[in-house]
Amino acid sequence: ESGVAMCSSGGSNRNLPDKEDVQRAQAHLLHMKALLAHSADDLELKESYLIESVERENSFSYSYGPPDIVEPSHENYGYFLLANDRPHEALIQFNYALEHGPKRVVALKGKLEALISMDKTEEAESVKTEIAQIQNDRQEI
Repeated sequence: ESGVAMCSSGGSNRNLPDKEDVQRAQAHLLHMKALLAHSADDLELKESYLIESVERENSFSYSYGPPDIVEPSHENYGYFLLANDRPHEALIQFNYALEHGPKRVVALKGKLEALISMDKTEEAESVKTEIAQIQNDRQEI
């Protein structure tokens, strides 16, 4: 025996989940529950899960790179609100999503849809320009 530590011998805890990992997992779970509620046509329950998911996601720090949650809670909830003819509330969600993920085209498109629904033409044109610029920049890469 050479005294070399084996992987299973304890010591390192770098792969153990921390509080933020648990909160992210809870946000994922709430997303899944919202999808189940949607498939059962229970929009009230879906919204409650989306609200809880947004609140949970607000509790962890933002990290750069692709989001752990494929569709961030604020975007998901924003699109729910748009689909239920609540563009003012949706705009708030998309703006919050953009604070955490600037220039995220999915959130910008939701914001654009909300602005158009509210007849905010000037602001909508500004968002259209921003989306076009981002897409143009990506083509140049």
